[in-house]
Amino acid sequence: MKSILDDCTIDTMIHRRKALRHNEGKREMAYVLDFPKAMDELCKVMEYGAAKYEKDNWKKGGKPDDEYLSACMRHLYQHRNGNSVDPESDCRHIAHAAWNLLALLELNTN
Repeated sequence: MKSILDDCTIDTMIHRRKALRHNEGKREMAYVLDFPKAMDELCKVMEYGAAKYEKDNWKKGGKPDDEYLSACMRHLYQHRNGNSVDPESDCRHIAHAAWNLLALLELNTN
């Protein structure tokens, strides 16, 4: 008696066991994984902000865009002038700048 497995290759058997995914045309969100050191620095800034203010405080909104841009620029100037680490937070100035731009982008994107 012939088994159903007789006509299957190993590749076909493995393929049949995979879950069906419909990811065509969707964003490849894993691109952020190409920046592990930057993401780690960004998370340090977020942890610092959560402890100083409260977690997700920035999501309440209400701040004008200029506050995020000003904070970003202050940190960029510090970075450009050779001060890589913010003495208050012990986080990199450039990570603070990146956070401010990402928060601004998030708050201004529908």
